[in-house]
Amino acid sequence: MQENQIPGLALAIERKGEIIYEKYFGIESIRTNSKVDQNTVFRLYSISKVMSSLAIFKLQEEK
Repeated sequence: MQENQIPGLALAIERKGEIIYEKYFGIESIRTNSKVDQNTVFRLYSISKVMSSLAIFKLQEEK
């Protein structure tokens, strides 16, 4: 996170529709210094387009 200047992130792993692991790291904003939690809203900008495309192609591949 430090190397890529990422102030915070949320991680969740799901298996068969159930969250089996979740953890929050860092702060949501360098201005507010408040910690990331389950209610944090992240701004994804253009990366969301790439991630959406990848997910669609993966689903298509798996049929």
